Amino acid sequence: MRNDKTLAGNIAALQDVKSLQNLRLSGTQVSGDLAAFRKLKHLEELRLGSTRVTGDVAALQNLKRLRVVQLRRTKVTGNMTVLKDLRELRELHLHNTRVVGDLSGIVHAEHLKILHLRHTQIQGDIMDLQDLRWLRKLWLCKTSVRGSIKAVQNLKYLTQLSLVDTKVDGDLTAVQDLNNLFVLSLSNTNVEGDLRSIRNLGKLQELKLTNTKVEGSIAALQDLTSLKTLSLGNTRVTGEIAVVMQLDHLELLDLAGTAVTGWISAIWNGCCKKLRKVNLAVLG
Repeated sequence: MRNDKTLAGNIAALQDVKSLQNLRLSGTQVSGDLAAFRKLKHLEELRLGSTRVTGDVAALQNLKRLRVVQLRRTKVTGNMTVLKDLRELRELHLHNTRVVGDLSGIVHAEHLKILHLRHTQIQGDIMDLQDLRWLRKLWLCKTSVRGSIKAVQNLKYLTQLSLVDTKVDGDLTAVQDLNNLFVLSLSNTNVEGDLRSIRNLGKLQELKLTNTKVEGSIAALQDLTSLKTLSLGNTRVTGEIAVVMQLDHLELLDLAGTAVTGWISAIWNGCCKKLRKVNLAVLG
């Protein structure tokens, strides 16, 4: 079914469509309880993000063919652990919902490529995800997840990693070989280490390390010329701001509260013609 923002109705109307395999209603005005899908054993793709749908995710626990579950920004509730038998899952989007649970409840979905749990009450140890080797996108920001970032060191296909506002700790060396990363967001975590650990991540477009224990010279980033966002505020980073001249795709720069020095003219006299936001304030 096609997306249409004017489309409305109750999903209970679909409960007897036993042949249904794919359902995409994200962004519509549909409502109803997830229990309507309880008997749709052939369902493989369910996309209901930003709708008025409610109910407990337990309604999906026996739909063993599900490969995509997208319930973002709904009033869906329940414990993610009940999805433990959905071993065919490739994508799980539960961000901005009231779903709770532990990361250990998803470890059997060994083919998982996208796990998006931002702004939920999910908790657990990130080490539980270390064997999900096909993961491409991992978003756990603003959850109660803890553990060492070392959990991701062998997830070679990761393109996006966001752990902002979690209890994750460990050293930056854990991501030094993740050469497919173009988003690395670790702000407001207990991650530490030297910037040199990420100097070879040439595909990076977004790097956020604000309010971490990261240190080292900003010169380590001079070859990351694809960067559009560079946020290092309130870290132990040092060096000359002139290095930024080489980052000619940069749109956002935050070095507030760091020990980076130099003349700001170095930025605008260089190649940073796309800069929209700059924060170089001295904190304290």
